[in-house]
Order: sequence, then C-alpha cells, then structure tokens
Amino acid sequence: MDELGYTDKDRAIKPAIENDVQEIVKIANANGISFLTPNGGHGAGIGYADISGMVINLSKFYTFSIDVNRNELTVGAGVLIGDLIQPLYDAGLAGPHGNEAFVGMIGATLSGGIGVGRGVLDLGVDSLKFVRLVTAAENMVTASSTSQSELFWAVRGAGANFGIILSATFELQNQINEGNIVQGSSIFAGADNSSVFELYKSFDEDLPDELAITLGLSYNQTREASEIQLTYYYFGPQSEAQPYLDAVQVSNPLTGSISVLTTPQLYQRLENWECTTAYGDEGPAAWWLAANLPKIRLSKALWDPKHLFRVTNPIPDWL
Repeated sequence: MDELGYTDKDRAIKPAIENDVQEIVKIANANGISFLTPNGGHGAGIGYADISGMVINLSKFYTFSIDVNRNELTVGAGVLIGDLIQPLYDAGLAGPHGNEAFVGMIGATLSGGIGVGRGVLDLGVDSLKFVRLVTAAENMVTASSTSQSELFWAVRGAGANFGIILSATFELQNQINEGNIVQGSSIFAGADNSSVFELYKSFDEDLPDELAITLGLSYNQTREASEIQLTYYYFGPQSEAQPYLDAVQVSNPLTGSISVLTTPQLYQRLENWECTTAYGDEGPAAWWLAANLPKIRLSKALWDPKHLFRVTNPIPDWL
C-alpha cells in the first residue's frame, strides 16, 4: 500500500488497441487482479468502494460508422450515446438507446438499452447484430446469431458477465415522423394525486407503442406543497398525440406545455435526469428470468469458468 492508501492492485489503465486488452486480461487473470471496464456512466454503486482491482478505461476505442445502405451502426467501446444522436438524426435513421448522453452506448445496451423510444424502436439489446469481445480465455471472438450464437445469446441477456466488448454493430430503422417527437408536460398539485394516478393507471393495458409516459414527484418550495409532473412523449405527428394530451386537462393541471422537438432537442432535455437501467436488488431471476438461469449458468461455465467478469450483477455459483 502506498502513501495514498492504494494497493498494488488499485490501478487504472487505458488500452489503445484490441491486443492491449487481450494482454491486460491475460496479466490480470494470471495475477488474480479483479478489473472493471467502464466508459462514460451516470453513477456508481457504493459497493465499488470495497473492490480492490484495476479499471480498464475503454475511451480510446472511439470510432463509429453509419451504413445508410445497410441501415447499420457500428460503434467502438469508447462511444457515448450523446456522440450518436446528431449523426443518426442527420442520416435520417434511428435506433434504440438509453436517454443519458454521457453513458457508453455499448454498456447501456448490455443493461437493456432502455429509453423513451422503446415502444417504437424496441430495446437496444434487441437491435444488436454482432459483438467483438475479449473473453476470459483472452481470446478475441466475434459473436452473432450465426457465429458463436450461444455466446451472443448470453451477451444479449447477461451482458458484461461474458467478456469485454470492444465493438458492436446495431440494426437501424428509418426515422419516425422525420425525427420529430411531441412532448407534453403537466404539473399537478400533490393533493390531486388520486385523479393523476388513475389517469396514469389507465394506460396499463393499452399504452400505444408511440407513447411513453413518465411520472415524477417533487416539492415546490415556493408553494410549500408537493407536486406531480406527468410527461408524455409521442413518436408521431401532433394530430395523433392530441387526444392523449387533451385527456390530461381533465385532471386540472397547475401548468402545462406542449412542444414539438427534433430528436437531438429531446435528448438534450432528457440528459440530466433520465437513467438507462433498471437493475437493483431484485436478483438473477428478475434480471434474466428464472427459466433462463440454467442456460445462463451453462454458458458461464463454458465462457468464464473462473468468474473473471463478475463485478456488476454477477452470476453466482449457485445459480
């Protein structure tokens, strides 16, 4: 341990090429050094303070390309979501991803790739076509639905438990409504919570694919009262969104606004308060579905028998 309290295993390294990553994994594996490979992010669990190991920073893998003829996006591990929003918009294409600009595109995808456009764009993990990764055996592997398909299945379900993904290729689709989204935002008095919650609940069974709704609670210091904010995002023309926006007025909001935003404008608004994952304390059966656990366990035994990739949402031995 040095004068700053770090042990010889508490270090960070920034590889520049794929072979660097292979060598780092080889050395770490041989010396029993735990490691984590972040790029971007929007927070960290307090449990990381108890982990002694090495950070492999992937920010140098900053390359991406958009193939407008094949409707494909290929990104390196150093690319953030915010790097892609304007180029995709300019190309007239769209793909699923999270809402926070400073989160890595690949990392967010491995946690599902959940964003406000998931109704029409699906989940980020479902748009994955290929991944190129370093496995626990220090091998460089390309996995897809037709090559190393079991590993590809595992990556799309349990993400970072199976290797360090250095690049990924996604399927894209044409923009909806020329890349314009209708946003309606209303604030209600906390005392009106019953009618607001009933309105929110009314979409439980028949929420249109084009519509996403968020509900937030806050305290207004000026009014000295609680408030409820209901925000609608409609991926289509305002004429189609209007009936849903009109329904909000029945609950008598204190304030309300309607905007038609370009895709870059929307994600600029979302940047500071949305997150991309829903992982918590639910456990493996909730994260990956109980029926999938035996298959995940077998894949883990094949591709990472020493549990080298285990820091975040690990697959335990007893699975």
